[in-house]
Amino acid sequence: MVRKSRGPDHIREHVEKRGYRHNYVLYGAGAYYYDLPYWTFVHLAKNAGATVDLHRMAVADTLAIDRYLDENCLLEPEIPSRKESVREMKKRNKDVEKIKRLVAEGSKRWVRYDEGAILYSVGIHTFQKLARDAKACYKVGGVTLIDTQKLDRFIEAFEMEDDD
Repeated sequence: MVRKSRGPDHIREHVEKRGYRHNYVLYGAGAYYYDLPYWTFVHLAKNAGATVDLHRMAVADTLAIDRYLDENCLLEPEIPSRKESVREMKKRNKDVEKIKRLVAEGSKRWVRYDEGAILYSVGIHTFQKLARDAKACYKVGGVTLIDTQKLDRFIEAFEMEDDD
C-alpha cells in the first residue's frame, strides 16, 4: 500500500497548534544562518527546545533559538589565537560583498569576529571592543557570534549632528 505524503499542510497544522510566532528552518539552513557547524547547530537547537520533529524531517524555530541565546548564553568575547595569512585575507576579501548583501537582506543576522571586522571596515580588535561594548557577543559552543542588529542599534546611538 502506498502512503500519500501529508506535505506542507502537515507542517502548517503543527505550526498552528504551537500558537506563537515562528520562523522554521531546516538544520542546514539554520547552521548557515548562525554561521555554525551543522552538528553544533543541531545541539544548540535541541538545548533551546526549538526542534520540531516532523515525518522524516526536523526543523528548528529560529525565534526560539534567539530567545535561548538572549537568556542563557554568556556575553564573553573570543580571543583570536593566530593572525590571518595573506591567502586567507584575500579569500575573505572576496566574500565581503556577499556578507554585506546577506546582512542587508536580513538573511544573515549573526557574524563572527573576522566577518564583522570586514563588514564594518574596522580592525578585528576594534570590532571586538565595539561588539563587547554593544553587548552583542554570544558564546555558543566555543564560537562567538555577534548580533549585527544589536550592534547597528548601538552604533546608530552615536550619530553626529551637522552644524549647518
